Amino acid sequence: LKMKPGMAYLASVYNGKLIMSLSGNPGSASISLLVTGLPVFYKLSGRMDYQLKKVSIGMKEGFNKHSRGGRYIPGRLVTENGSTYLSVTSKQSNGMLHPLSGCEAIAVIKPGQLPIEPGTIVEALVLDK
Repeated sequence: LKMKPGMAYLASVYNGKLIMSLSGNPGSASISLLVTGLPVFYKLSGRMDYQLKKVSIGMKEGFNKHSRGGRYIPGRLVTENGSTYLSVTSKQSNGMLHPLSGCEAIAVIKPGQLPIEPGTIVEALVLDK
């Protein structure tokens, strides 16, 4: 998949069994599993609402890490002065797990959408609790 983090990811079917081959980087594997695997698991378990909820939300902080493909940025939902924002950890890397601590939503940054200034509206996937 053309996604950062998580490009080293493959999903296939072998002998009627779903195989999800995740990246060796823990952050990449986690984002791939949340963004693509969670909806699959929801659907396989019989949920009718298997897609992750999409919302438009402002970014609390800016983000300027370049990517040719799409980028997924985990964060927490914070409310200030009656508005809700997605707040992200300043340090993000494929091998880091701490950006996923308390993750409530994942910003979906489209190719060519960078840099992101504070307050920029982006699409985000909200994770169920």
